[in-house]
Amino acid sequence: MTLIDFRVPQDKQTNLATLGKQIVCWGSSGSGKSSIATNLAFELAFLSNKVALVDADSYHPSIAALLGLIDSGSGIAACLRLCRKGRFGTEDLARLSQRIEFEERSIDVVTGIPLVSRWPELDAPALHVLASTLAEHYDFIVWDVASYREITIYGSETATSRNEATNTLIELADLTMGLFLADPVGVNRFLFDCKVEHGDFWPVANRVRSTVLGKRPENEVAKVLADVADIQLVESIREDSSFDSMLATAKPLRFQGRSSKALEAISRLAKKATEYLGE
Repeated sequence: MTLIDFRVPQDKQTNLATLGKQIVCWGSSGSGKSSIATNLAFELAFLSNKVALVDADSYHPSIAALLGLIDSGSGIAACLRLCRKGRFGTEDLARLSQRIEFEERSIDVVTGIPLVSRWPELDAPALHVLASTLAEHYDFIVWDVASYREITIYGSETATSRNEATNTLIELADLTMGLFLADPVGVNRFLFDCKVEHGDFWPVANRVRSTVLGKRPENEVAKVLADVADIQLVESIREDSSFDSMLATAKPLRFQGRSSKALEAISRLAKKATEYLGE
């Protein structure tokens, strides 16, 4: 089955200006993509947006664990199965996503594949249908994707590329966050990725700390990116013990009950994304 089979009939197409925006959180392995994607989704919702958070990581799906969703099922796999059959609707979305309510707001979470061996189910045509459907119901859709983008890796019994989900979602994204660890190894990996990968993304430094980069770590990271690759850093997220508390309590930074430099940065990032995508 090809992508053309899933195109929306002309009489059912929606004005693109009214559709929700797709934000993809991508970066090197260990860069904190899932934690940032989760907190970004909550911060977007805190700004009174209707938000969906979707785990499309075909290697290490972890959103369910981060949020303590024990009976998470196979949210994305079930959604995509219905998308292939051409009958994924509003009731299915409500049934297969998990709503988290807070302070008169909420986000809907679509959890990842239950077994890594099921990665062939994350195929491009079905992902396009899912993304299009979600865009009709939400202001923002935040996708957590895998790090790897090599396009020549295939399984022995499938036509789906091993990294098809990541590449497909980055291609359709309205905005891609390029996350990396703010240390010499993380910056080097990011600069290497910049040479290899194509497309526009927002560079976001994570776990920025003075113990590694000196008294003004944000300035050091921004200077290296600008001097070496003429890249402008969009945001710096400080190393913060609140992330440890999040892992222990399954509650995003906003609900840790403490001041947090990391939360302030992610909140700024959410506002920047809202303003940028609202242009």
